[in-house]
Amino acid sequence: MPMNNDILIIGAGIMGLMTALECRKAGATVTLLDKSSVGREASWAGGGILTPLYPWKEHQSIDALRQWSAHYFPSLAAELLETTGIDVELNRCGLLIADIDDQQMAQSRLSAQNIPFKWINDNDLSVSHPGLKLATNQSLWLPTIEQIRNPRLLQALKKLLVALGVTIVEQHQVTQWNLTECRSRIDSVKTQQHNFSADQVVLTAGAWSQGIWPTISQSSELSIFPVKGQMVLLQAPVDAVTSIVLQNHQYIVPRKDGHLLVGSTVEHAGFDKVTTVAAKRQLKAFFDSLYPAFSDLPVIGHWAGIRPGSNGTPVISRHPDIENLYINSGHFRNGLNLAPASARLVVDLMIGREPIVPIQPYQI
Repeated sequence: MPMNNDILIIGAGIMGLMTALECRKAGATVTLLDKSSVGREASWAGGGILTPLYPWKEHQSIDALRQWSAHYFPSLAAELLETTGIDVELNRCGLLIADIDDQQMAQSRLSAQNIPFKWINDNDLSVSHPGLKLATNQSLWLPTIEQIRNPRLLQALKKLLVALGVTIVEQHQVTQWNLTECRSRIDSVKTQQHNFSADQVVLTAGAWSQGIWPTISQSSELSIFPVKGQMVLLQAPVDAVTSIVLQNHQYIVPRKDGHLLVGSTVEHAGFDKVTTVAAKRQLKAFFDSLYPAFSDLPVIGHWAGIRPGSNGTPVISRHPDIENLYINSGHFRNGLNLAPASARLVVDLMIGREPIVPIQPYQI
């Protein structure tokens, strides 16, 4: 069913960009607003890992979105390279997990999720991951897990959307919803500079969604909150580290040019994005403990992002009281790896198309 109407999307991170792409491919005219610049919040700050960190621990509703997105990313990367010339470095580098406290559950759930895995002992590790020192004598290897260079993905998506005719408006903070007299529809959305009208509105503002969302009744209340995460960047020789390594919810992500992302903290500090010396030391010490041979590598970058925390399941839903307002937010650490499916699902909901997965778990 084509969408031959105007869509206004508020929030231009990965969720907003992918939602805009799905709306445009469905035939809609799209305007994408952001309070600052495209993709400069959590989407830019993360590590680009295309799976939940411990996939077997996630609810089935998360895995349904993960599986759909995992099948979509290769074609998206190819489309972006062809249309924009930007290589987003989709890389099937694999994921090594060093702390498994529930081996039977991990094996059972990973098999059910169709994620290949292998147990690796110390002897195998010295061959497959030279230089890596683990305190445990057995780790879990997921060879098909991919990563993507998220800043390049955001850059490519922006370039593609502009080419497709999407209007992108940056530095526009939403200040007011103008509702119809019966308060059942959005008539227009006000920023400090302009009023924007559209047939349908989608909120994809990540951690900022809670502060923008209009609560009309108790049934429309949201629970999305900011969770700060700090990262550091190292430069190693190319191929010194070849796969993602995860331990105690912290990870190392190797890029093809030798850059190593080390993250990330989980801090309930509101919208504070100030980096701290304590976090920098913690993340560097984590890296040094796993790769002592590279402990002399200096930190060449340090930043923080604000993730949209929730009750564990993202919110992909129509507003219970406002018929032309939708939300696609609350993905916490899984925004990037769930974005394609989440965007497709909210558009399914908007146009009455058969949903790619059951919609009920994500409803308000």
